[in-house]
Amino acid sequence: MPEETRLCGEQGAGKDLVASFMHGYEKIAFADALRNMVCDSGAVVEYEGEQVHVSSVVSTFGWDGAKRQIPEIRRVLQNVGGAVRAIDPDYWVKEVARQAKRHPYVVCPDVRYQNEANLCNVVLLVHRPNNPFVQEARHQSESGWRGIATRATVVNDSTPPALHGRVKALLRKHGIQAKQL
Repeated sequence: MPEETRLCGEQGAGKDLVASFMHGYEKIAFADALRNMVCDSGAVVEYEGEQVHVSSVVSTFGWDGAKRQIPEIRRVLQNVGGAVRAIDPDYWVKEVARQAKRHPYVVCPDVRYQNEANLCNVVLLVHRPNNPFVQEARHQSESGWRGIATRATVVNDSTPPALHGRVKALLRKHGIQAKQL
């Protein structure tokens, strides 16, 4: 079983950036399979008065940019993810577990629900004071992480190099392993 570290926090807090500093860890997001499913489905949203494929928008702006540029994309992801969870609440967890077993160290940067936090070694909260990307939580996936017990908090309130130093110190302090920090 791999050593798994999972990250939770508000949108735009810097979870993916923290994950990128965890050298030696394979990054596997719960949303990876969901994103692929949405793109492969040919999902369409309205953009500047035209119907466009989500996959085209993502190829232009990337996922984070696409969700900021066209908020409807976030809702499509939430709706599809929720529909799958309604059928099998552990579908996304099983998908990550299937991928994770091939790697000794895994970081999941997008924990949103308690069942996603279960069965891992460590959950860390990433907090960004005065986060410019935070909006009122309108969907369970935007607030479900708030009830999850975390071992420590990484504060993202400075530069990426400063955050990198904080991540390294926190991982060492809590004995979180990696090939190389």
